[in-house]
Amino acid sequence: MFQYMTTQAILVLLAFCFLIALIIIAGVIGHIRRRDPNFTPPPVRFVPHWQMMSMLGLALLAILAAILVPFILRLLSP
Repeated sequence: MFQYMTTQAILVLLAFCFLIALIIIAGVIGHIRRRDPNFTPPPVRFVPHWQMMSMLGLALLAILAAILVPFILRLLSP
């Protein structure tokens, strides 16, 4: 299978495997910590609504810019 994959495809596969490994490790560590009888979770800190909405808006603008800027530049190029 790997002989047909490009270097970029192999790197994407390795990045995906790394992220899956991080999720599994975080779950195992969380399970081990919760078995401790002295474990008390820290208090939850909520993000203000205006801050969360502004971050979501900025992310949306960044996504739109990533889509529209190359399209507009391609239209304007001779």
